[in-house]
Amino acid sequence: MSSKGFSLIEVIIIILITAIVVPAIIFPVFQSSKESYKSEAYLNALYLAEGKMEEVTRFKNVSGFSRVKVKNFNDVLSNFTRTVTFTNYSSWRVICDVKVTTPDLSEIKITTWFTNYSSL
Repeated sequence: MSSKGFSLIEVIIIILITAIVVPAIIFPVFQSSKESYKSEAYLNALYLAEGKMEEVTRFKNVSGFSRVKVKNFNDVLSNFTRTVTFTNYSSWRVICDVKVTTPDLSEIKITTWFTNYSSL
């Protein structure tokens, strides 16, 4: 007597093998896409921090050293919060920090020094 098709045991074995193999293939692909998203968000935060630092520097160069310390540069842009802080280091030097935060990533921070110098 010849029979066609699979037995119940063969079908169960195929289902078990599929249940083990499919997640083993899908999980690394999911992790890779998740890390790719984080990298893109990190680069966006870095570009936003650099852009804000350029804005502050440009304002300092045009308006002067004393006015840059009192202007509010903070803003929120598409789920990214940009915060600018100034710390007086001396009468002629200020430390400027630009921080970009988002719920998905750790804080991005760029620091520079501003000086008050004259052409004398």
